[in-house]
Amino acid sequence: MQKFQVDTKARQKKQVEIYQLMVDLIKAEDACQDRVRESEQEVTYPDSVVSNKPKLGKKKDSMLSKFLSLHFAQVQKILNERTREEATSEIEISVYDTMRNEKAKRHRKELVSLKKLIHTRESKCTQCFE
Repeated sequence: MQKFQVDTKARQKKQVEIYQLMVDLIKAEDACQDRVRESEQEVTYPDSVVSNKPKLGKKKDSMLSKFLSLHFAQVQKILNERTREEATSEIEISVYDTMRNEKAKRHRKELVSLKKLIHTRESKCTQCFE
């Protein structure tokens, strides 16, 4: 197996070090996913946030509660839209799949015909592409 190394004089990491790095990265990824789930729960259940707010007075408490409710409703709406977007994929054929993508196929044929035309005009050769 060949690999590119930027600094050839640098010490090679041992397999144990690489394995430990991978384990640490997996743990960090799990912790990140847990934090995301917690933030989703906070958005889903705003009552816990509203109940922990400081007492500001009746009028300000009412305004803050309305603001938080609207804010959480907006965030929840955005999260629901993102979930729906991720669940339903609109792309059936990849843009990069040039054999199945009709637009890419037409473009490829146009390029071939253009190449033939250029070659014919440059060399005055009509039998090259027959």
